[in-house]
Amino acid sequence: MKVRELRIKNYRSIKDTGAWELEDRIEALAGKNASGKSSIFEALQLLNRSLRIHLLMYGPIEVQKEQTEIQISLEIPLEELDGRARELVRHACSDDAIKNEVARVKITKRIMMDGKIIYKINQKTMQYLANKDLVELSALLNETPKVKQLIPAEMISIESNGEKGKAMTNLGFRQFVSCLRDFEDGMEIEQMERAKIDRMVELGEMLANFRYPHVIQEIIPRFELFEYSKKDMIPDEIMYDQVPGHKVIRRMLSAMGINANELVQLSKQPGSFSIIKKIFERRNEDLEQFIHAAWMQSKILLHIIPGKQGLKFTVIEREKVFKISQRSGGEIWFIAFVSFFYDMITKRKPTVILIDEPSNNLHPDAQKDILWMMEALVGKYGHLTLLYCSHSPYMFDPEKLYRIARVIRTEKLGTVIEKRPVLASSAMESITPIMTAIGDNLAAGIRPDRRNNVITEGYTDYIYLITIKEVMAGELPLPDPLYIIPSLGAGKMPYIGTILLAWGLEPVFLVDNDRAGLTTKRQLVNGLHIDESKVIVYPVETKHSIEDMFSKKDLKELLHRSGVYDPDIPLDDSFAAYNGRFFEKNDARISKRLLALTFNQDPFPLSMKTKSRFRYLFRMIREAFKSSEDFIQTRLF
Repeated sequence: MKVRELRIKNYRSIKDTGAWELEDRIEALAGKNASGKSSIFEALQLLNRSLRIHLLMYGPIEVQKEQTEIQISLEIPLEELDGRARELVRHACSDDAIKNEVARVKITKRIMMDGKIIYKINQKTMQYLANKDLVELSALLNETPKVKQLIPAEMISIESNGEKGKAMTNLGFRQFVSCLRDFEDGMEIEQMERAKIDRMVELGEMLANFRYPHVIQEIIPRFELFEYSKKDMIPDEIMYDQVPGHKVIRRMLSAMGINANELVQLSKQPGSFSIIKKIFERRNEDLEQFIHAAWMQSKILLHIIPGKQGLKFTVIEREKVFKISQRSGGEIWFIAFVSFFYDMITKRKPTVILIDEPSNNLHPDAQKDILWMMEALVGKYGHLTLLYCSHSPYMFDPEKLYRIARVIRTEKLGTVIEKRPVLASSAMESITPIMTAIGDNLAAGIRPDRRNNVITEGYTDYIYLITIKEVMAGELPLPDPLYIIPSLGAGKMPYIGTILLAWGLEPVFLVDNDRAGLTTKRQLVNGLHIDESKVIVYPVETKHSIEDMFSKKDLKELLHRSGVYDPDIPLDDSFAAYNGRFFEKNDARISKRLLALTFNQDPFPLSMKTKSRFRYLFRMIREAFKSSEDFIQTRLF
């Protein structure tokens, strides 16, 4: 089953979200506070429950001036449905909507202002015949053959065994009731037979107005919201009779295949402790290992220990046992989050997981782990779809922007979901995390979760190095990953270095072999106590800048291709060293950028001399990282 599209009308701040087309099984919402993201998730849960139940859980809403409507479009292989649901889908879908035994189904749930519910499947108003009513109606029809002969077969479909019935339109039942009344008025009927007809009229009217078709609920996937607050914190110990009321622990037990209510009843029986202990010994290990694999910040083991009065929760890290309250709030949140996911996996039912602002209290490294985990699990388990909203750039993949929809709230339109290009006009608060993610991805910006950082003197050095890195891909001895960060001049390098050092990172600095570069090296080594091996002066054999890394032949070709000429300097073999002086007579930023872009737009083979010089530089960079913890950790992962 695949969710293709969602749409919500007339709920809280929502007038009409518009069609939200899902292009993947993991999709993200971005929007500023009070834009309506939480209302979207609340409304989607109405697909699985009545409005009354929903209001008991979430409290009152503003008075609905119009009926609430939630639409979901699905692509369903018929083999995934049981007999009743498959029959319902075939009844509702035209031949065009079912191809190769895969049905395209649009289900609309309409909640009337009086709380009644109407469903539509592909624009047909559907009702489901309840089992007990079908059995009775089928028996009454068989007992009144005269009536049965007069009722058109297409008006109502009841299987001969009376165990289950087909879905049909409201109109069919209303016509059925009308025919029965016409039959009563037009014929003399015995009192006993009239009583049976009256009962059939009663059943027909009830079924015509039946507003909660349970078979449709077998088609719609479950919408499960992950909720977590301070009151949901996992305690060190909880009594058995309190477990059903604690939703996080109840979910953890469910993931282990343990029903919380049944556990309470079992705990009250004499001598049941040994049974409970065996149950947990057998079922605790899978959840423990799942959490152990997911939490990459450190290797931990969660232990749920049953006692005679209740459950205890401990965490083992590096062979030390800690109470759950001794762990960080972020780690406890993560345990609850992973347990929720594990429960969804073990259920094996089509499920749409809703996550409102995941991981905000976690370090960026942990946030990236969450994104990785969600990607991996949704990719592995085909019955899961994941919808989440976030303000954090670490929760958006800049390589998959097609997954991101923006939530915008306007006075006229209410809350709207837009999936236009990300750069389209929008509130700055909505697109800031997305643009941050894009910018970090493109420019390798300064971030606390990135290791192997190389700081250059200026933007031109940065362009040259990333260009050479691309041109000589596979030929350079590089740590992987490698992030190159430009400064705005040699004097700015200590400031960027201070930020990275404060984050516990160990960057490498590249300075030009000139007066400014050597001065900066002294500031870094003496002022910031940077290890001298982390400050690389280049080019080694000349005393100027990065342009001297190129051979005369390559530099001539670069100058020709970029259209930069100086009539006072002949471009021949006599064009001597210190090529950087040539660029001092021009607009260095523009000329260097043009030269660097030449590689990407129209690459040409570099000479062996140029390659060997850059290869030596990148080898120096690699050696500088070898002694740092950053490089070792990168290699381990």
